[in-house]
Amino acid sequence: MKMYTTLMSAYGVSAGIDYKFGGKVANTLDAHRVIQHFQEEKGPVTADRIINCRFPWTHTHTDRQREREMKNWRRRLRI
Repeated sequence: MKMYTTLMSAYGVSAGIDYKFGGKVANTLDAHRVIQHFQEEKGPVTADRIINCRFPWTHTHTDRQREREMKNWRRRLRI
């Protein structure tokens, strides 16, 4: 696992992402629902924008921050 985190951290740094390893593995079902919703409603370009915007954030914040943000997204989108 140490090798993986070291490698992924190096990839992240080169892309401007400061990965946070640790905590529980999140359930990504809600995130995928948000992406699918916008892909169906607004098309693949919008879905790509969400992924490119959210991916770094999802991997650089704590479990509690991610969970709270996904609940807010679901509430706003009514999904």
